[in-house]
Amino acid sequence: AEPGRLAADRAAVAAGRRAVGFGMRLWPLLLVLVVAGCATSTPPIVATPAPEVRAEPPPPPPVRVVEPPVVEEALPPQPPVAPRLRIDRRAVYPDARATEWALANGLVVVYVQGEGEGYAVLVDGTGGLASLPPALAAGLVLAGGARWGPLTAHVGLDRRVASGRAASLADALSAIRALFEGAPTATVEPQAGGSTYPSLGHPSPGSPAVSAADAFDRPDAFRVFLSGSAGAEWVEAAIANELATIQGRQALALTSEPRFVRLDTLAARGPAVLDAAVDADWDDLAAARILTHALANRAEVTLSLASGRLTLRAVEGPSPADLFAPLADTAVRAARSVAEAEARTPAARLAAFADLYAVPGPYRPARRPQDAAALADQIARTPPARVAALLRRFAATPDLAVLRHE
Repeated sequence: AEPGRLAADRAAVAAGRRAVGFGMRLWPLLLVLVVAGCATSTPPIVATPAPEVRAEPPPPPPVRVVEPPVVEEALPPQPPVAPRLRIDRRAVYPDARATEWALANGLVVVYVQGEGEGYAVLVDGTGGLASLPPALAAGLVLAGGARWGPLTAHVGLDRRVASGRAASLADALSAIRALFEGAPTATVEPQAGGSTYPSLGHPSPGSPAVSAADAFDRPDAFRVFLSGSAGAEWVEAAIANELATIQGRQALALTSEPRFVRLDTLAARGPAVLDAAVDADWDDLAAARILTHALANRAEVTLSLASGRLTLRAVEGPSPADLFAPLADTAVRAARSVAEAEARTPAARLAAFADLYAVPGPYRPARRPQDAAALADQIARTPPARVAALLRRFAATPDLAVLRHE
């Protein structure tokens, strides 16, 4: 039995060795199968393409920055100082943007600060043709007006006026000085029939020859109104230097009061010029500005305020009845729009200040200068009924302000 068991054990060992040997020969095959199975169960690995690289342009070469040299900005010059003893009085009206100087020679200068280029000028004097002896007045009528550079001057019934616009302050002041001291650069011929007062006649033989220059004689009888964009402190010294030393011509003496003749007397002569005057004050000025434009289709009409009277002058106009016929409200409203726009111009603003200073009163000016600066607004608020009432006052006046032989 022992040999048989031994043989069986040996056979079992031999069989195990064969099995192990077979397994050793089989595991590479198993390894291949395992690897193949894994390959079939996982997705294939695909290589991701490399991202596209854009070629950036080369950076620009560095620019050499040249720093500008540091320049210290000079401070603006201070306003020049007016010479002493040439300004007697100074008054500032901030609400109206106006400054008034009473100069040593008696000339009053009012500067109104505004906008725009250049300088508007208005020289306004008391007295006129009606304040002269007839021979002198007739000579001025026939002489017409004159020009001093940018200023055009003429003599009215009760005011002497020169106005214009200069490119610079120096041009404006030199023209004003020449107006009182120099010869005119040109003459302005009177209009045919427009500048001749019907009862004035012609100067008698031997009457002294006069010109418009003779009417601008004494600076203390005038007021100068200027408008420009510069501040008043920048023009004060120039005004004191150029205008305070004007001496004038001392040619005429205008002291008498205007004379009047009856309306029916003048109407019987068939006048070429009609001058009607009524008592008025500043409150009537807005209505007067509108009335000037409302009557434009009837006659060449001007209205001026001086010495407490409002004078209407119609050149070659119709009869008084036709000139003073009632106006339609629509015509008055249209004239009001035109008058308002005109009142906002520099020249019209200066004319408003001139009228303000012509209003008599215990003070100068007799009213607030703000009233002159706001005249355009006052015109816009004036109702047509006020204009119609002023026209009726002219129609009812018994007097015409005209010249006549004594």
